Amino acid sequence: NPYQSAKKGGIGGFFKGVGTGLVGAVASPFTATFKAASSVSAGIGSASSNLTLGKVEKQERFRHPRYISPAGIIKEYNVELALAQLIVATVEKGRYSNELIKFSATFYQYNKGKKESANTFVITEKHLVYVRDPERLIFKCKLANVSHTEVFSEGMDIASGNSIHHLVIQANKKTFEFMCDKYYDI
Repeated sequence: NPYQSAKKGGIGGFFKGVGTGLVGAVASPFTATFKAASSVSAGIGSASSNLTLGKVEKQERFRHPRYISPAGIIKEYNVELALAQLIVATVEKGRYSNELIKFSATFYQYNKGKKESANTFVITEKHLVYVRDPERLIFKCKLANVSHTEVFSEGMDIASGNSIHHLVIQANKKTFEFMCDKYYDI
């Protein structure tokens, strides 16, 4: 403060106060910047210590990875298509992962009118795959062995408001029937 320095030391005190004020005005922002950087560094160090000590829970994925076709084509994100990609990448150790996905549908098992479990049906360019979850295969066959397919609507699921569809597949001299309330045609 030049005024108080001038009161104590006269004209020399005045110039000393001006000089001290100018140095403080220049040095103060740098000091604040270094303090902020030090606080950020301490926070990062603390967070990394907590991670390595297992004090912070690992975050799982929020969604499945986006579908990218074998030709490298990226489409708009779609939950059903991402699930279909996960299935072909994991079922039977990724045996179908290099095949283009043509169709995917979610099928539900009902017990006394209530949905119990979701199963997924995926058609690739060469295979039909039906799974309980991405790793539990229920049904598979080569497309070349399919002699007949039919999809028909049976009405509406009151709880979800979605139409109920039946998918009938004749393959290997057997008939398989699946029911779904939601499907995604690619």
